[in-house]
Amino acid sequence: TYFVGSDFGFMNQTIVGSRTYNHRISIYPPNPDANCSLPVATVAMFPTMSFSGMCSLNGMTARLEGFGTSSPERDGSIVTTTKLQPNVGLVGPEADENVEYKLIPIDGNTMFGSAKSEMHLVTETFSFTNDEKTTASAVQDVYMTLPNINTTTLVRSTRMAFTKLPDTQAFLDAMQAQYVEFNITPSDQPQMPMTK
Repeated sequence: TYFVGSDFGFMNQTIVGSRTYNHRISIYPPNPDANCSLPVATVAMFPTMSFSGMCSLNGMTARLEGFGTSSPERDGSIVTTTKLQPNVGLVGPEADENVEYKLIPIDGNTMFGSAKSEMHLVTETFSFTNDEKTTASAVQDVYMTLPNINTTTLVRSTRMAFTKLPDTQAFLDAMQAQYVEFNITPSDQPQMPMTK
């Protein structure tokens, strides 16, 4: 593969009343042992991924921006629209209008989220791990559904750890340091602040 090891991510998630805003950037390290005969299109498969560097020398970034508001039913359903989050860039059965989103607060420390489409089910449990709410962890499972044989298979399980940074400048400085460490080309560094 082009990339190896764990990615390093930056997230700004804001919940105001019934609205949720989510901005994520994942930064992937280069793989010095990469199979460079693979075409770049197999690496940066979605418009949210950016790789214009050189195989085995440069890392890659991926971004996700989301906006949602609760449904009138107040059952945890999140109403989203691709018009409000155009960078998702998915088409076909994975397009935003075909995905059912839920975000349910469990208590003052934990939220459960899911996204279900015809092909995938993604679940994520996010919990603060201290009283100050400066550290958190999450577990995300991705399942693929194969309707023609009526089976669902776990394809990826990811554990994430989060540390709140003290201010905007610390956030930007930490992101820049990660760009340098993973040798991310300037054209693959998402614009800050994330406004699109």
